[in-house]
Amino acid sequence: MADTVTFSVYNGAAWTDQGAGEYVRFGGDGGVNANVSLDTYNRYLSFSDAGGSIVVTGQATTYDTPTTVELNGAAAVTLNTANVGNTDTCVRFEWTTDGIGKNLENVKFFAYSGDVATPPPNVTVVAFFRESGSIIKDGPVASDGKAWNNSFGVGGNAAALTLHTNRGATETTHYYYIGISAKASASGDNSFSLAMEYDVV
Repeated sequence: MADTVTFSVYNGAAWTDQGAGEYVRFGGDGGVNANVSLDTYNRYLSFSDAGGSIVVTGQATTYDTPTTVELNGAAAVTLNTANVGNTDTCVRFEWTTDGIGKNLENVKFFAYSGDVATPPPNVTVVAFFRESGSIIKDGPVASDGKAWNNSFGVGGNAAALTLHTNRGATETTHYYYIGISAKASASGDNSFSLAMEYDVV
């Protein structure tokens, strides 16, 4: 049976799937098209096409502290499910099978450059999962909080440097709602890739 995966952003009214050739773009204080200032986390997030044109603007989860987040440029709030809903997150990852339900285990979200084991140079990426009833911001060690921590983050697929969860449910569709924030420490080409790895059981 075939499995499909889709990345989407929430445009304020509906989830919009990432199209072929589109990429996630981070915008700075000046707007969705603005460069992100060095050592400053992004204020905007969008899908852009290969020519650099904005296709759809999504939500922004800007890193503030290991326990707080700024949503679309508003004042920082505590990072919890009361303040951050599914549609406040940057990206929705959808895994669907047309066969019998499956469980996804050892789910890892991370940023990389070139090889999946290589963290992006000169870039810090932090992330969290918004799940039903909880915010997950840990690596493989429960409650370490490293994925949403400026001193650690998610870079490369080494287990200690990933956002990690186990769903523990058998479904034909799994959704993961992901908050992402990124900053660069040097000017130049700071492009990088984002990935999900998981075991289907």
